[in-house]
Amino acid sequence: MNTLPFLPETSSLSPSTLARHHALRFLFRCGSLKIYFFSDAHLADYRLHHVPRSNMSKSLYGKTRSLARGVFAHLSTIDELIAGLSHSWAFYRIAAMDLAILRVGIYELHHTTTPPRVVIHEAVELAKTYGGEHSAAYVNGLLDAALRSKKRETPHSSTS
Repeated sequence: MNTLPFLPETSSLSPSTLARHHALRFLFRCGSLKIYFFSDAHLADYRLHHVPRSNMSKSLYGKTRSLARGVFAHLSTIDELIAGLSHSWAFYRIAAMDLAILRVGIYELHHTTTPPRVVIHEAVELAKTYGGEHSAAYVNGLLDAALRSKKRETPHSSTS
Protein backbone atom coordinates (compact mmCIF):
# COMPACT_ATOMS: atom_id res chain seq x y z
CA MET A 1 0.00 0.00 0.00
CA ASN A 2 1.29 3.46 -0.83
CA THR A 3 1.98 5.72 2.12
CA LEU A 4 0.95 9.35 2.08
CA PRO A 5 3.93 11.55 1.23
CA PHE A 6 5.17 14.02 3.78
CA LEU A 7 3.88 17.57 3.35
CA PRO A 8 6.87 19.89 2.89
CA GLU A 9 7.38 23.20 4.69
CA THR A 10 4.34 25.26 3.77
CA SER A 11 4.89 28.69 5.32
CA SER A 12 6.14 30.22 2.06
CA LEU A 13 3.44 28.69 -0.18
CA SER A 14 0.50 30.65 -1.55
CA PRO A 15 -2.98 29.40 -0.58
CA SER A 16 -3.56 28.12 -4.14
CA THR A 17 -0.27 26.22 -4.16
CA LEU A 18 -0.96 24.77 -0.74
CA ALA A 19 -4.45 23.70 -1.89
CA ARG A 20 -2.80 21.84 -4.79
CA HIS A 21 -0.49 20.06 -2.34
CA HIS A 22 -3.43 18.96 -0.22
CA ALA A 23 -5.61 18.03 -3.20
CA LEU A 24 -2.96 15.83 -4.74
CA ARG A 25 -2.11 14.20 -1.40
CA PHE A 26 -5.83 13.55 -0.91
CA LEU A 27 -6.15 12.11 -4.44
CA PHE A 28 -3.06 9.98 -3.88
CA ARG A 29 -4.56 8.65 -0.65
CA CYS A 30 -7.89 7.94 -2.34
CA GLY A 31 -6.13 6.09 -5.14
CA SER A 32 -4.18 3.93 -2.69
CA LEU A 33 -7.46 3.10 -0.92
CA LYS A 34 -9.22 2.43 -4.28
CA ILE A 35 -11.67 5.30 -3.73
CA TYR A 36 -12.76 6.78 -7.07
CA PHE A 37 -15.48 9.23 -6.05
CA PHE A 38 -15.54 12.43 -4.04
CA SER A 39 -16.91 12.41 -0.53
CA ASP A 40 -16.83 15.18 2.06
CA ALA A 41 -16.41 12.42 4.66
CA HIS A 42 -13.21 11.20 2.95
CA LEU A 43 -11.83 14.73 2.76
CA ALA A 44 -12.72 15.36 6.41
CA ASP A 45 -10.93 12.12 7.34
CA TYR A 46 -7.87 13.24 5.37
CA ARG A 47 -7.95 16.60 7.17
CA LEU A 48 -8.38 15.00 10.59
CA HIS A 49 -5.59 12.45 10.23
CA HIS A 50 -3.10 14.07 7.86
CA VAL A 51 -3.24 17.84 8.36
CA PRO A 52 -2.38 19.70 11.54
CA ARG A 53 -5.46 21.78 12.42
CA SER A 54 -3.55 25.04 12.35
CA ASN A 55 -2.47 24.37 8.76
CA MET A 56 -5.88 24.27 7.06
CA SER A 57 -8.16 27.28 7.31
CA LYS A 58 -11.75 27.16 6.06
CA SER A 59 -10.63 28.98 2.92
CA LEU A 60 -7.82 26.51 2.25
CA TYR A 61 -10.19 23.61 2.93
CA GLY A 62 -12.62 25.09 0.40
CA LYS A 63 -9.92 25.43 -2.28
CA THR A 64 -8.69 21.90 -1.64
CA ARG A 65 -12.26 20.59 -1.77
CA SER A 66 -12.95 22.41 -5.02
CA LEU A 67 -9.89 20.90 -6.72
CA ALA A 68 -10.48 17.38 -5.42
CA ARG A 69 -14.19 17.44 -6.16
CA GLY A 70 -13.52 18.79 -9.66
CA VAL A 71 -11.00 16.05 -10.42
CA PHE A 72 -13.43 13.35 -9.30
CA ALA A 73 -16.30 14.94 -11.25
CA HIS A 74 -14.25 14.65 -14.46
CA LEU A 75 -12.13 11.62 -13.56
CA SER A 76 -13.07 9.39 -16.48
CA THR A 77 -12.44 12.06 -19.14
CA ILE A 78 -9.23 13.18 -17.41
CA ASP A 79 -7.96 9.60 -17.31
CA GLU A 80 -8.93 9.03 -20.96
CA LEU A 81 -6.94 12.11 -21.92
CA ILE A 82 -3.92 10.99 -19.87
CA ALA A 83 -4.08 7.51 -21.44
CA GLY A 84 -4.38 8.98 -24.92
CA LEU A 85 -1.41 11.29 -24.43
CA SER A 86 0.82 8.68 -22.76
CA HIS A 87 1.83 7.12 -26.05
CA SER A 88 4.93 5.37 -24.79
CA TRP A 89 3.70 4.43 -21.32
CA ALA A 90 0.69 2.27 -20.39
CA PHE A 91 -1.79 4.08 -18.12
CA TYR A 92 -1.60 1.43 -15.41
CA ARG A 93 2.18 1.89 -15.22
CA ILE A 94 2.04 5.62 -14.40
CA ALA A 95 3.34 6.20 -10.88
CA ALA A 96 0.50 6.90 -8.45
CA MET A 97 1.85 10.31 -7.43
CA ASP A 98 2.50 11.34 -11.03
CA LEU A 99 -1.06 10.34 -11.87
CA ALA A 100 -2.46 12.45 -9.03
CA ILE A 101 -0.40 15.44 -10.19
CA LEU A 102 -1.53 14.97 -13.79
CA ARG A 103 -5.16 14.70 -12.75
CA VAL A 104 -5.02 17.99 -10.84
CA GLY A 105 -3.14 19.67 -13.69
CA ILE A 106 -5.50 18.52 -16.42
CA TYR A 107 -8.53 19.43 -14.34
CA GLU A 108 -7.13 22.93 -13.89
CA LEU A 109 -6.20 23.27 -17.57
CA HIS A 110 -9.65 22.25 -18.77
CA HIS A 111 -12.02 23.46 -16.06
CA THR A 112 -10.59 26.52 -14.32
CA THR A 113 -9.46 29.99 -15.28
CA THR A 114 -5.96 29.48 -13.88
CA PRO A 115 -3.46 30.50 -16.58
CA PRO A 116 -2.01 27.40 -18.30
CA ARG A 117 1.59 28.47 -17.64
CA VAL A 118 0.81 28.65 -13.92
CA VAL A 119 -0.89 25.23 -13.94
CA ILE A 120 2.04 23.57 -15.69
CA HIS A 121 4.66 25.32 -13.54
CA GLU A 122 2.84 24.34 -10.33
CA ALA A 123 2.46 20.73 -11.50
CA VAL A 124 6.15 20.49 -12.37
CA GLU A 125 7.05 21.86 -8.93
CA LEU A 126 4.76 19.28 -7.31
CA ALA A 127 6.44 16.56 -9.36
CA LYS A 128 9.86 17.76 -8.19
CA THR A 129 8.64 17.64 -4.58
CA TYR A 130 6.73 14.36 -4.59
CA GLY A 131 7.70 12.44 -7.71
CA GLY A 132 10.59 10.35 -8.88
CA GLU A 133 13.70 11.33 -10.77
CA HIS A 134 11.94 11.76 -14.14
CA SER A 135 8.52 12.86 -12.88
CA ALA A 136 8.95 16.59 -13.52
CA ALA A 137 9.89 16.06 -17.17
CA TYR A 138 7.08 13.54 -17.67
CA VAL A 139 4.46 15.80 -16.07
CA ASN A 140 5.71 18.81 -18.03
CA GLY A 141 5.57 16.94 -21.34
CA LEU A 142 2.16 15.42 -20.78
CA LEU A 143 0.54 18.64 -19.55
CA ASP A 144 2.07 20.55 -22.45
CA ALA A 145 0.56 17.98 -24.82
CA ALA A 146 -2.79 18.29 -23.00
CA LEU A 147 -2.66 22.06 -23.45
CA ARG A 148 -1.88 21.72 -27.18
CA SER A 149 -4.74 19.23 -27.49
CA LYS A 150 -7.11 21.64 -25.74
CA LYS A 151 -6.05 24.48 -28.04
CA ARG A 152 -6.80 22.29 -31.10
CA GLU A 153 -10.27 21.46 -29.70
CA THR A 154 -11.14 25.07 -28.84
CA PRO A 155 -11.47 27.25 -31.92
CA HIS A 156 -10.19 30.76 -31.41
CA SER A 157 -12.91 33.36 -31.44
CA SER A 158 -12.36 36.15 -33.88
CA THR A 159 -13.19 39.72 -33.09
CA SER A 160 -14.24 41.96 -35.95
